[in-house]
Amino acid sequence: MSKSLKNFITIDQLLQTYSANDFRMFCMLNHYSARIQLDDNGLVEAQRQWKALEAVWNLVCRLNRSRFIESKQSFRKEAVSVILIRVW
Repeated sequence: MSKSLKNFITIDQLLQTYSANDFRMFCMLNHYSARIQLDDNGLVEAQRQWKALEAVWNLVCRLNRSRFIESKQSFRKEAVSVILIRVW
């Protein structure tokens, strides 16, 4: 991307379309030393991955909350593996 070629976007422009967490996930999906191609396809994939991760987190929190209320104990590892299998 180059300002002289007018093929760049600012962070403010990016955040109008995508969330900060989408951009963070985009950065995490790329290797730190590799060149990053910032395009809509990569950002849409990062957005999809972030939503999936957020769904897993919400399920774990809900399960933990319901199990804690029922038995006053934290959930077991089997419950987490079942949730991960369901989502992924």
